[in-house]
Amino acid sequence: MKRVESPVRLRAAFKTPAGWRAEEGRLDGVPYLSLTRGGRSIRIRVYGYFDSVFQRPEEFLASLPDSVEAGTVRVAGADRTLYRRSFLTFAEEFLVVPCGKGFLALSCLGPPGEAWKGFLKGFRLKPS
Repeated sequence: MKRVESPVRLRAAFKTPAGWRAEEGRLDGVPYLSLTRGGRSIRIRVYGYFDSVFQRPEEFLASLPDSVEAGTVRVAGADRTLYRRSFLTFAEEFLVVPCGKGFLALSCLGPPGEAWKGFLKGFRLKPS
């Protein structure tokens, strides 16, 4: 029986940081892959395909009005705007990466640390 590859892994190549656990699923119809360890989480979500609530990155960013630009980072061969938003007990960093006719939202919940930096450095898009 042929294994069906996940929507995230069809579009992106990355390494799971050592000691982190990978989990895939759908949340409100949005495919995602989460890498977790302790209270930290790195998440990749696929938008712009299927019945996605966000078809364009601008729509996604407009849904997060409390976020602020936090600089740029080189991801998948291009400079991307890094955003940050804070909550009472934690912060989130995130960015968007255009991918074919859709886009990927990459985020880190909890202290970013070396795992997040290494993940972004090694993140690649697969040819569409």
